[in-house]
Amino acid sequence: MLMNLSFKLPKTLKKILAVLVIGVVFLFFLKILQQNWLEISDKLIRPKISWLFFGFCGFSGYYFLRIYAWRKLLKLAGYFLNFKQAGEVLMLSEFARYVPGNIWSVVGRVSQSEKYGIPKTQTLYATIIEILTLLAASVLIGGLAGLFVKDFAVWLKLLAGLGAISVTVIFWFSKLLKLIIKWLLAKFKIQVDLEVYSLGQIYALLFVFVLAWLAYVLGGLALSLAFFDLNLNQTFLILAAMPLGWFLGYISFLTPSGLGVREASVAAILKNTLGSSSVLIAAFTRFGVTLVEFFWVLVFAWRYLKQFLLQIWRFLRQPKGLVIVVSAAFGLYFSAISVLMHSKVITGRFDLGNMDQVVWNTSQGRIFQFTNPYGEEIASRYIHHADVILLLFAPIYWLYASPYVLLVAQALIVAFGGWLVYRLAKKILGHEWLAAFLALSYLFYPTLQRAVMFDFHGITLGATFSVGMVLAYTEKRWRAFWIYAALLAMCKEELVLMVATFGLFILWRERKEWRKAILATIFGLAYFAMNFLWLMPAARDWQPSKYNFQYETLGSKPSEILKTLSENPKLFLSMVAGNQARHLYAGLLGPVGFLPLASPLWLAVAWPDFAVNLFNDRIEPRLLNYHYQGTITGFVFVATIFGIAAVRKRAGPFWERNIRNRLKFKFETVIIVLILATTAIESYRLSPLPYSQRKDMRVYWRAPMAPIVRQAVAKIPTEAKVSATNTVGAQLAHRQYLFQFPLGIEKSDYILILMAKAGTLEWQRNHLAAEALAKDQRFKLIGQKDNFYFYQRVW
Repeated sequence: MLMNLSFKLPKTLKKILAVLVIGVVFLFFLKILQQNWLEISDKLIRPKISWLFFGFCGFSGYYFLRIYAWRKLLKLAGYFLNFKQAGEVLMLSEFARYVPGNIWSVVGRVSQSEKYGIPKTQTLYATIIEILTLLAASVLIGGLAGLFVKDFAVWLKLLAGLGAISVTVIFWFSKLLKLIIKWLLAKFKIQVDLEVYSLGQIYALLFVFVLAWLAYVLGGLALSLAFFDLNLNQTFLILAAMPLGWFLGYISFLTPSGLGVREASVAAILKNTLGSSSVLIAAFTRFGVTLVEFFWVLVFAWRYLKQFLLQIWRFLRQPKGLVIVVSAAFGLYFSAISVLMHSKVITGRFDLGNMDQVVWNTSQGRIFQFTNPYGEEIASRYIHHADVILLLFAPIYWLYASPYVLLVAQALIVAFGGWLVYRLAKKILGHEWLAAFLALSYLFYPTLQRAVMFDFHGITLGATFSVGMVLAYTEKRWRAFWIYAALLAMCKEELVLMVATFGLFILWRERKEWRKAILATIFGLAYFAMNFLWLMPAARDWQPSKYNFQYETLGSKPSEILKTLSENPKLFLSMVAGNQARHLYAGLLGPVGFLPLASPLWLAVAWPDFAVNLFNDRIEPRLLNYHYQGTITGFVFVATIFGIAAVRKRAGPFWERNIRNRLKFKFETVIIVLILATTAIESYRLSPLPYSQRKDMRVYWRAPMAPIVRQAVAKIPTEAKVSATNTVGAQLAHRQYLFQFPLGIEKSDYILILMAKAGTLEWQRNHLAAEALAKDQRFKLIGQKDNFYFYQRVW
């Protein structure tokens, strides 16, 4: 009976619906915050501390009065608990509401009360009386406050009447409830004498809950006043919205503790009067009351939470727990850093803007299209790359269209790779701590961290998918293998050759899997041929690729490349073993102690990206600052794991016979020390994190031009054609036509220029066109601040 107080939905369906409701509300909040961030951020800088304190006191008063009411209910039934015991029961059961599927907290209340000798039926009866009275009090307070709000919604004013009716009904409901509960007890043949509360006792309970709600709404009002200046009408509106929003959230049967429903209800009530601030008030009230609730849970139920925290600590001391926590920290940190970099106008049209525009166009029905960044025409993304994994993000853009989706997804997917490295290492090496430290090495791998911080690229996701593909192969989970292989192939056009090569590798290692191996190879070669021989040339109208010039040293055609290699082998050697190549190898292999060299065939699976990077005439693909080594990283760690296994197989017996007896160190311990040392040294040398010698601190710098750029961007309609410099272009991708300044001036409705520092390459490309634009009478300068210029076409 206790488990059926909510709607009788299957547990899995309820969890899915809960996630969907919370997700939709979260995206709704995030969209409003993004659209109004300039207005909102100004109000968050200096909160009024005194009002925050009063907010804490108000919310604390709410919980203290509820504890008093619960203690009184039990006392009237003949069960005596002191205030701390009653607080322990109530606060722990309230804490249980945050578990999906246990919304009403009744089960927690019953189990906690039973420890003090209170029968289940009496606790259930008292809890239902408490719930009904609390709901009635919330509607009553909200409805009464709503009577003093100008232009308040009629349906909300009707809730005042509903509150009065509820108060009346609660008096006679007690007798009806007694009959229902006694009928249920008789049906289940349970003989228990039930203490029923009188109408006068319920009336007193209602009075206490009215006081509790006054404390709650005053706490929420104080929290709002800490950030906003409110007039009298807005004050009454907030006093009405908070209990009514709580009421709607409490009766929602899907989300834990009404999460999302309550905030959306409060925001909807406040939105017409307070605009975008309504979202912030709703979110801050929920955040504030949750913090206060957790604080008093700690106070009243410390003995239980101490055990819980000890269990968490024991979990974190395990290898698996360490990997999960550090992976989560990686995902959260780099998600935040990436979002901040975009909000501070550090990201670029190359490449986040290009990716974002492709996904946005796809979500609008223009599949895989964008404005050619090297021209002025609408084109297929296939003219440059076959990173069709971008298409998978389009459905998310139907709910929330923002480049933040790509940036956060990239950080989280790469973070998940740490877990996959741990699982692969544990399976191959059979040593949990060694596996855990290899996963940490992956997460602190400098090249991977820099790739995550450099906009969004499908090739960066390839690090996770490549490890997942190998893990699935070793575990013989072939369905997962094909999923990871397909995802890897979708990340960039040459990566499918890694799938094909891996198929040959499987055929060489395990002849019994020859069917799957040949299928992987055929799939890889066929998909590669389809892209290179059909889809990409057709998208370019069968013209040569723009990237051909980057390989002119070797030749623009396969026949020319073969001729160059046969006639000038020294050129080939200089490309694969010259200074730049050696620098690349050191940066890739150094953080893992060059252990991949012990299993070079696994590293050789990544040959397509090695070839693309080493033979490129530009230096950037051989640097460690960008995304080019993203997928190679995955195979570096695969090769490291199998390399350790190979070294142990060859040197293990010698170690056991001649060294371990003297030094008392296991072979795995030495490898752990080596991995820790090389990871720490290389991370200190090359990582973008603040402790590194080559730290990337751009996100921590002040960005005075960012709000000015965003203000200008907000003024431009989506259908307008825009030409913009690189960093500004990343803010403008949600349109069909986005030209890379100085291209597209003749077609543009707006032009935005954020001039780079004088003397830089970007300044050299743009300054002459910017000077000419200043004299062009077709455009009017409608905004200018320092090195930022905002033009609008006037004729």
